[in-house]
Amino acid sequence: MLLIVTVSVKAQSDILNNYVQQGIANNESLHQQNFQLQKSMYALKQATGLFFPIVSLEANYVDAKGGRTIDFPIGDIMNPVYQNLNQINSALQSGAPRYPSLSNVSEQLNPSNFYDAYFKIALPIVNAEIWYNRDIKKDQVKMQQNEVVIYERELVKDIKVAYFNYLKAVRAITIYENALRMVKESERVNQKLVDNGKEVVYVLSRSKSEVSKIEAQLNEVQNTKKNAAAYFNFLINKPQDSEITIDEALLNNALALPDDLSLTSDRREELTKLLLASKINNSVLGLNKASWIPKIGASIDLGSQASDFKFNSSSKYYLLGVSFDWSLFSGLTDVYKVKQAKLEIDALGAQTKYAKSWLQLAASSAANSYISAKQNFASATDQENSASQYYGLMDKKYREGQALYIEYLDARNESTLASLQKSITYFDAWIRHTELERANAGFNINQP
Repeated sequence: MLLIVTVSVKAQSDILNNYVQQGIANNESLHQQNFQLQKSMYALKQATGLFFPIVSLEANYVDAKGGRTIDFPIGDIMNPVYQNLNQINSALQSGAPRYPSLSNVSEQLNPSNFYDAYFKIALPIVNAEIWYNRDIKKDQVKMQQNEVVIYERELVKDIKVAYFNYLKAVRAITIYENALRMVKESERVNQKLVDNGKEVVYVLSRSKSEVSKIEAQLNEVQNTKKNAAAYFNFLINKPQDSEITIDEALLNNALALPDDLSLTSDRREELTKLLLASKINNSVLGLNKASWIPKIGASIDLGSQASDFKFNSSSKYYLLGVSFDWSLFSGLTDVYKVKQAKLEIDALGAQTKYAKSWLQLAASSAANSYISAKQNFASATDQENSASQYYGLMDKKYREGQALYIEYLDARNESTLASLQKSITYFDAWIRHTELERANAGFNINQP
């Protein structure tokens, strides 16, 4: 669903955008998200490394005494033969060679003073699991990248809203300070009127009461400003008492509210994340099915083994081997894994469909809220103009003695409230626009 809403891209605050970039660069929670991304990238490199040969150096040394033996009665077998040969040689010819007497042989099975050292090289030839594993790790990296962007967008929204709330408090302070000056001037004028007998005492008491009320309201909004500043500085990772640069155009309600921007929820990273999750589940399904594919690997050992640490042409050897592993039956566990993976894919498909509808609803609601906020600001602007004109008229009449103090007071309160309402609706409209921008994923995260 394509939502067409009037929003202008050019009407942006450079000061606020600079703060947004600072927040993206400095926010600690975002740094944690980047750590997770780096971890996922290393996991991908680890999965890719499984395609390369594994080379290791292995060695062992054994020295043993006793235990089982291999007995060979070579003396009992050959000595009678040698004796006969020696007798024959003596009878036929003197000085003929004599055959020695042999002893029986007994060798222990456990090797003594024996070493074996070799380089082992192993390489997978056919292994479908490592292919699927690498594909899964690739998509997990992309998912984590989406997580980072999603967090960045939320951070951008929070920074902008916090800045608007701060300016709202600053503007309210200005309005209340102006109101306080007016009520103090009114108190001064009423004091003179009472002193000259031209006004009753209750009017002076009411003036003092108005001064106290405005001062209390001013104190409250000043506290709101401190809290808003602390939260804003927290988001951009600065000390809570850091000075905040004010955009005067925004502060004075002079920056035009945006319009003319085409909006759609199809760009949301949340949808991309779900699509990647679906792709991962398909890879998991392939991985589970791959259990039926045989695994073939090759290895070669290049080394030397001998007793007494001898190293020569006789001690050197190589051992070449090929492995074959084919799982024929595993209690149907692989079949059940495949069925579970298929159910996960179906469940994720339903979740994606629901997410699309929900994001479209969120975008539509944000658009309607922004349109309503702009209309409220237009109405509040008209009300402020009318209230300001009425207050000017009543102030003049009261000074000329043609209006009651209660009429003057009512006109002043209406003017103050109208100014506050205009400021509130103005910044609320910017906040609604920020929410609309978030619903549309419209902020350019990679902008300088």
